[in-house]
Amino acid sequence: MPGDAVSTDLAGADAMQDGARLIDGTAVARKVRDQVAVDVAALRARGIVPGLTVVLVGDDPASAVYVGGKEKASRDHREKELVRLALEKAEGNVTRAASYLGVSRPTLYQLLARYGLKKTSAEDHKEKA
Repeated sequence: MPGDAVSTDLAGADAMQDGARLIDGTAVARKVRDQVAVDVAALRARGIVPGLTVVLVGDDPASAVYVGGKEKASRDHREKELVRLALEKAEGNVTRAASYLGVSRPTLYQLLARYGLKKTSAEDHKEKA
């Protein structure tokens, strides 16, 4: 359910060592991202479009690197969504989609490759309608 706390059952938890519980941070992060994706889908189904922002407080270099990574991930997600929406609006026409985005066709093809998106045909869009 959206808004529920992440389970304390940590994926990737190993054994106790010297009284400390070892965890696989990558597995825990994957579990959290997967749950967030489910929650976001549930919100979108109700017409709510969630957003995310990052605020850096202070000047800790490690925090700046961490926040920079989150900003890049957020920017990449937004860019991928814009490319997908432009292609949908253009019914798969790459020239029109590139025009909507204000980029060249070669740049749009680079974005498609970067985000693993496929150009869809106008017929695909007509079938969905």
